[in-house]
Amino acid sequence: MWKKILNYRESAKAMQKVEMKSGSSTSFWYDNQSPLGRLIDEIGPRIAIDMGLPLDAMVETALTSQRRRRHRVEFLNKIEAVIQSTRQRIQANEQDISMWRAEGDKFKAKFSTKHTWNNMRVSYPNVIWFKGVWFSYSTRKYSFFCCCLESITD
Repeated sequence: MWKKILNYRESAKAMQKVEMKSGSSTSFWYDNQSPLGRLIDEIGPRIAIDMGLPLDAMVETALTSQRRRRHRVEFLNKIEAVIQSTRQRIQANEQDISMWRAEGDKFKAKFSTKHTWNNMRVSYPNVIWFKGVWFSYSTRKYSFFCCCLESITD
């Protein structure tokens, strides 16, 4: 079961992002906190060496210890620009907020299993025999198997 859950990691990455306030609890490399996405996914662990920031660096650390420099690789220059823009909008006394995908591309601070499930699955319209199988006094096991057999035969 655990292996099946781990297969959804890539889908889960797109469901979460961070609204940064102070940057003290947000990972610079692993959290989805910049317009570039998760930075570690773009280039890999080598990027930390090129930027001079450890892999466990928080955004707050990157903002205070990183000085701007020019790189040969264009993506590293984009990261430097993101650091500069983040310095301008940081709010030192507030906590970072973990945001979860709700309906469509909207993100909310409250996690909803229902919204996550609806974002991950493919939904189909109800079939005409729906009420004949799923009614209040039906045996759920038989209704489930009836639906499974119907989807196999389609």
